[in-house]
Amino acid sequence: MEKLYNIESVLVSDGYLTLLVNGIELKIKLSEISTKLNNASKEDQNNLKISPLGMVYIGLKLMKIYPSAAC
Repeated sequence: MEKLYNIESVLVSDGYLTLLVNGIELKIKLSEISTKLNNASKEDQNNLKISPLGMVYIGLKLMKIYPSAAC
């Protein structure tokens, strides 16, 4: 199966999640996508990983990011 998205970088800084996907930079305010991610410690935010299925891992915790910020 061919990869549709190449996630080149993931950075959390100053209340924003910045992604570089397929050469396009996306900057999203944390408070708009996830209260858990927004309230996570700086250490956990710096250990953020995104799986190919779009799951977000912070430290050893798994969470899904939804636009509704309901998680």
